[in-house]
Amino acid sequence: RGDVEEFHFDPLNLEIRAWKAKDVKLLNAALSSISSTLRVLDLDPRGCNAVLSAAVSSTIVSQCTRLQTLRAKEIPFAAEAITALGTLTELRELCLGGIAVNIRAPLAMSGLSSLKNCPELHTLQVDHTDIGDEALSELAQGCTRLTNVDLTSSKDLTEKGTSALARANLSLTRLVLLNCQQVGPSGVRDLSCCTQLREVTYAMCLRLRSA
Repeated sequence: RGDVEEFHFDPLNLEIRAWKAKDVKLLNAALSSISSTLRVLDLDPRGCNAVLSAAVSSTIVSQCTRLQTLRAKEIPFAAEAITALGTLTELRELCLGGIAVNIRAPLAMSGLSSLKNCPELHTLQVDHTDIGDEALSELAQGCTRLTNVDLTSSKDLTEKGTSALARANLSLTRLVLLNCQQVGPSGVRDLSCCTQLREVTYAMCLRLRSA
């Protein structure tokens, strides 16, 4: 398809591996044509992060209202698009954030509390973002089916947020708190209520090491 280096989509699944700047128009066209049926959108960071702007994120969220899986690690996301994620009520897997996008312009994750309106969400990966206790606690109350959560390098997160997550999601099986500097001992102790928890990663958490 012209200058698109790797592009594949069907009415249910759109996967983008490597794009050039002028191909953003093609993305918008593709979304317009299949947005009502699209269930999976996978944007590979190796080929998209330098091309796709935060404005595209608003298009994604506003048009693809039936998404079940959104993988957009290292992709810029506008603050209003993050807040609007709560309108994707069929969402089951969400991957945002990442080291590179955080260095360029940290994502404003306070709007992530809108995910409380996504009761089917089971996988949440939002590493290297500024998600805090209030946003995590609020979304956890509505997303009670979370099983796989990665909060790596969430610099503003404390044990208040992780404890609220654990209490609301007793079926949690995997939790990554790598380099969450503000999480204290009670944030790990409170995980005991999650009887199905199989994997917890909390290395490089300074408050835990000094406890």
